[in-house]
Amino acid sequence: MQNLSIVKTAEYRKDDAESNENDLPHGVALLKKLVAHWAGTTRVVCADSYFVSVAAAQHLLGMGLRFIGVVKMATRGYPVSTLSTLPLEDRGEHVAYVHKTADGVVDMVALLRVDRDRRYFISTASPNLPGAPYERSQWRQVGAHVHRVVLTIPQP
Repeated sequence: MQNLSIVKTAEYRKDDAESNENDLPHGVALLKKLVAHWAGTTRVVCADSYFVSVAAAQHLLGMGLRFIGVVKMATRGYPVSTLSTLPLEDRGEHVAYVHKTADGVVDMVALLRVDRDRRYFISTASPNLPGAPYERSQWRQVGAHVHRVVLTIPQP
């Protein structure tokens, strides 16, 4: 842990003179405050769903930081309705939508990856190149017989 901030009630934040959030969602304002000392370093900030949104990715990119996070509830601007209808079923299957700047540079990636459930990610730090597959062995029962199988799961 590099930095800590105590999250208080909304009433306390409203009365607090230092909580000038400039109409940003609370998670974005708090995240910017926590990582401000790294601005301009191009470090990768990995955040949990409390902080993750398209707005957070855009603001951190503007601060000179890269960002990766799991999208759960803050889906404004994120193509969750499009990604959720894609027919992906097998573990390891994934698809990415990229956002490019006017000069054709990829600045943001929306990624859907299937594991046991569908997971949605947003990133300004990854070009979505194929990664090394994950291999693990499991016991599987087929009828009355139990045997070990090796699962190979592709990774983005």
